[in-house]
Amino acid sequence: MNFLRNMLILVITLFACSTSNSNNNGTISKYDFSKPQQIKITSKLTEISDLTTSGDDFIFAINDEVGIIYKLEPKTGEIVKRFFLGRWTAEADFEGIAISEDFLYTITSGGILYKFKEGNNEEAVDYEIIKLPFSSKFNIEGLYYDSELNGLLVVPKEYAGKKYKNQRAIYLYSFNTNSISKEPILLISLSILKKKFSINDFYPSGITKHPLTKNYIIISARGDNAIVEIDKKGEIIAAINLKEKTHRQPEGITILSDLSLLISDEGAGKKPTITRYLYKD
Repeated sequence: MNFLRNMLILVITLFACSTSNSNNNGTISKYDFSKPQQIKITSKLTEISDLTTSGDDFIFAINDEVGIIYKLEPKTGEIVKRFFLGRWTAEADFEGIAISEDFLYTITSGGILYKFKEGNNEEAVDYEIIKLPFSSKFNIEGLYYDSELNGLLVVPKEYAGKKYKNQRAIYLYSFNTNSISKEPILLISLSILKKKFSINDFYPSGITKHPLTKNYIIISARGDNAIVEIDKKGEIIAAINLKEKTHRQPEGITILSDLSLLISDEGAGKKPTITRYLYKD
């Protein structure tokens, strides 16, 4: 009986360890990055800065420098429509785009938010400007609407703040208070990325949230082309390098309702692309 009991304990222990190790692989382990499905998109989006998913599974994208919003069919990259920020189209260093239940938002590298409604094809839409208190040091890149937090996640590319050396930061613009958090709500340790995951340089350029695990998935477009997954506490769950042959300059990331992962890349001298990775249960 003692022998059987000890064997049972051993099996349970091994199973628990196996389960724990599989969890450490994170959500991104469910995607086969060796099998990219890549499409070339319009050259009008050569400097595509970001993309986000609408409720009907179309994607919105914005180009750097000019406030033109494109609605695209994700499987083909075809333009469904485009509309303009203002009658005299706004010009700025647009870097991120996000969609909430009622509005679309885009943000500049200097931390200026543009809030607007979806327009019809070739329509000029009105917008509201919200100036966030970021200096040019922060160089804002990522933007994501988090319904659980009821606000926008704002991600600087490099500088995290005076007290946060060797880290990358995520701030929250709360719709409850209509203000940005004074301190980061999440921090990513660069030393842990380097030590545990061999990611030597990480400069966030896009962020999304996985609908199943609620973990955040962030990409980097400078230094190492990489994808990093963190949980709600900022703990790094998984991280891998993206193939430079496929991803010349990854700038945007989003997830469709079928859980497929989309990454957009600037043209960098060639055609801009959107790459799709299927989710495997």
